Amino acid sequence: MAKCLEILNKFSDSLTHHCGSKELGNLAPTSSIENPKKDSVLFIPSMDKLDKAINSEALLLIIDQKLKDKISNIDFNNKTVFLSNNLQVSMAKINQEFFTPTNYKKAFNKTTGVHKSAFVADSVKLGKNVTIGPGASVNDDCVLSDNVYIGPNAVVEAGCSIGEGTHIFPLVFIGHGTTIGKNCKIQSNSSIGTDGFGYGQTKLGEHIFKPHIGNVILEDNVDIGAGVFIDRGTYDNSIIGEGTKIDNNCHFGHNIVMGKHNLVTGGFITAGSVTIGDHCVFGGRTTVSGHLKIASQVMLGGLTGVTKSILKPGMYAGYPLQKLKDNLKTVASLPHLPELRKAIKKLSSKAD
Repeated sequence: MAKCLEILNKFSDSLTHHCGSKELGNLAPTSSIENPKKDSVLFIPSMDKLDKAINSEALLLIIDQKLKDKISNIDFNNKTVFLSNNLQVSMAKINQEFFTPTNYKKAFNKTTGVHKSAFVADSVKLGKNVTIGPGASVNDDCVLSDNVYIGPNAVVEAGCSIGEGTHIFPLVFIGHGTTIGKNCKIQSNSSIGTDGFGYGQTKLGEHIFKPHIGNVILEDNVDIGAGVFIDRGTYDNSIIGEGTKIDNNCHFGHNIVMGKHNLVTGGFITAGSVTIGDHCVFGGRTTVSGHLKIASQVMLGGLTGVTKSILKPGMYAGYPLQKLKDNLKTVASLPHLPELRKAIKKLSSKAD
């Protein structure tokens, strides 16, 4: 039970021991319920997943606390069982602590020091235990706090500030004057602080570029996926709030102001000058037009198109935008439109 007790003590805020005392010294990493592996950990969100888990060779089951009353009389074949009051958080914490793959850990290897092929300007201020990888470039007047990691071939332009514990993956571009908070992650091939898309048009139809003199601010604990582009502000700063998590292949136009603890899934695109509140969730390939406001605690379904401000919290989806429950009805009705048209045409001909 040593491993079991270790987990219980470390995550006592979210886990409670339910039953079983089988030795867990040889506990294997987490596996999926669909393909349970011998001696592994399984996370059980619902009753329909339970039978397969009980009959598998897994050693440790972590079950959603909401199922407590339904499982009180179940025989778990001497498996050790915990209840979790937040299954997703338990999964994240336990996998981070005990089962992070070795190769993944190597990506975060903090072998400190500046590689001989890296360029670091004389005016750069380096904290303790900073790593700058091969081919990386850190330019004039940058400040890198303690335990910052700059991956191979990343570019940090002049005047940037990077907070303690932040990890910049290889091939990332950080534009001049960008401020990045503590414990952020920016995955490969992302560009933070690129110029916005802004032009003046002459009478002849020529397009004259407008320099963008604002910067980008990423607050603490922001995660940026791969292939993400965040434009600097035209005059004021573009801001991504604390704890916000952004998936791969997203674009944020100039003057974006996004609040705290938002979740942004892949393919999200927003035009310039959009203001977003806190604790929002954006489904994949959502698109937001420019100069709009989105309130806090808004959830948008995938493939949503936003052309007007959303001023009240709630769940929305579709284009044109509807409340989610109305959009589901609309989508369910679409396959019947050809039949409906025929019926209306038939009625119309009879009326004539």
